[in-house]
Amino acid sequence: MRRRESGKIDFGLIIFILLLAGLIYFLFQYVPPKVNAMQFKDEMNKFNTDPDYKLRRLSEEQVQDILLQKAKDLKLPIEKKDIKVSRIEQDFKIEVSFQVPIDLKIITIYQKYNFKEPRNL
Repeated sequence: MRRRESGKIDFGLIIFILLLAGLIYFLFQYVPPKVNAMQFKDEMNKFNTDPDYKLRRLSEEQVQDILLQKAKDLKLPIEKKDIKVSRIEQDFKIEVSFQVPIDLKIITIYQKYNFKEPRNL
C-alpha cells in the first residue's frame, strides 16, 4: 500500500509552493523599476553618443528638462534637484542620484541608483 492513497498532501509541497509564490511576487515588484532605471540610464547616455542630440546644441537646462520628462514617463521618483548637468567641451557631464521604494507589503526596500555620464567620472 502506498503512503498517499489516503489523499494527504505533503507539507513540504505546500511550503515549496508558498516560497515560489513569494519569489514570483518579489520579482514582479522588483524587476519593473529596475528596467525603467536602466532605460533612464540609456537616455542619459544618448546625450553624449547620439548625433541627433549633439547637433541640437542643447543647454544644460534643456537636458535637465528632457531627462526629467523621461523620468516622469518611466514613473521614476526623480526631481529636478536630483539631476545635475554641466558641460565638458562638447559633451555633457550628467549625474543623477535617486532611490525607488519597493513595497513588499511586509517591508519596504529601496533600490538606490547613482548614475554618472560619461561613465569614467
